[in-house]
Amino acid sequence: ADYLIGAMNATVVLIPHVVNPRNDDRIVSRRLYDHIQDKRGVRLLAGNYMADELKAIIGACDLFIGCRMHATIAATSMGVPTVAVVYGQKFHGIIGSMMGQADYVAEIGKCGPDELQAQLRTKIDSAWANREAIRRDLAERASAARQRAMMNGSLVRDMLQARRRAARADGT
Repeated sequence: ADYLIGAMNATVVLIPHVVNPRNDDRIVSRRLYDHIQDKRGVRLLAGNYMADELKAIIGACDLFIGCRMHATIAATSMGVPTVAVVYGQKFHGIIGSMMGQADYVAEIGKCGPDELQAQLRTKIDSAWANREAIRRDLAERASAARQRAMMNGSLVRDMLQARRRAARADGT
């Protein structure tokens, strides 16, 4: 956050994506906020937000940095250049492969804190420098992903209709 504020004159918005009794991103966001040096460039969202509100907030970002799977999916599906800070393989399949953003995935468990911070700066700089090309690519990929999802629905519909026709033909 301090790097983004200092080097890029960015406004950093801390967005809590998961809020429930066992797992509350508002607590983590508050801890992160407390460690940021230049708080003038930070907005801390601390309310309860509906999924569509969170997606709208994420969609208004120029660059999104996240470690929650659904938040990064929301960002990439809306064409927002995204740096995913990941802790598991599932991100690689969706964000890396399907959305074509493998260059912007940083895996927490594969390096120490200093190396991770350096890696994040490099990925952030690259995503920012290439943001317009990334936006165009994400728009195409998101459209293709939506078409594939709709095709799955059509296949299920067709399968159910075929079962109904077969049941009627059998007299059941």
